[in-house]
Amino acid sequence: MKPEQEIGKATLVFFDLETTGLVSRRDAICEISAIKVQAGNIKAKFDTLLNPRQPIPPAAYKIHNISDEDVKKAPYFEEVIDSFLHFINRSTILGYNVLFDLSFLNYNLQRIRYPRLQLPFIDVLTMARRIFPGLKSYNLQSMVNYFNLKSGRFHRALDDAQATYRVFSKIVSFLEEKGVRKHSDYIRMFGGIRQRRKYDSQQALIDEAIRLKLKLRIKYFSHYRREVIERVVMPLAQRNRQRAVYLESRWIYKDTVISFKLNNILDIKVV
Repeated sequence: MKPEQEIGKATLVFFDLETTGLVSRRDAICEISAIKVQAGNIKAKFDTLLNPRQPIPPAAYKIHNISDEDVKKAPYFEEVIDSFLHFINRSTILGYNVLFDLSFLNYNLQRIRYPRLQLPFIDVLTMARRIFPGLKSYNLQSMVNYFNLKSGRFHRALDDAQATYRVFSKIVSFLEEKGVRKHSDYIRMFGGIRQRRKYDSQQALIDEAIRLKLKLRIKYFSHYRREVIERVVMPLAQRNRQRAVYLESRWIYKDTVISFKLNNILDIKVV
């Protein structure tokens, strides 16, 4: 069996949108940009303004400095989307608060009767919040400053996509030192889509272990300790807490009950 791909070898697309507002059903995209990264190197860029077919409000202009005059002769969304989808191809999608950008992208895809984007994604904002808890601010500019990174203009799509990549690289370097390297682990811990098969096999093993009272060796990334730990446990039950599923288990070594967030389990085996 071919070894599972590491995150550093995957093809990743970092993308960002600028919009006329915050509500996808009411507002519109006025800029879309992305960079494609392969094996840690930027291989290609996609960058264009879009005509939003509506005036850009002063509040939005104050953020990104894109004016009505700037987008007057820009192409419409439907005129560039095929090129953008070809650019993405089958890559993993990344962004800073990526679900916001995906909500706009998918709404506009549906508007022109295209299917919603069904690709794996990773949210770099979620990574920052979970791996570096306790910071005063987690906006992109704050994280760029935290890591002492160079940046371009904030709130312009291409510059933000590139800044997101730089922040992501810093967090990945930290996690790789802790032993978190698999592409699929990053998707499961910090994103979604296309992990159902692996998750289902893991779920089936947990269900069987609970039913048959089998001991499990669990490899787990602890956000609290910010490191990978291994525990031999007797699984007891699964609990829903704060919109997440946890495996409640008895830790054999200390005979105490501990919980594991299912999304943070990196590997699981029957002892």
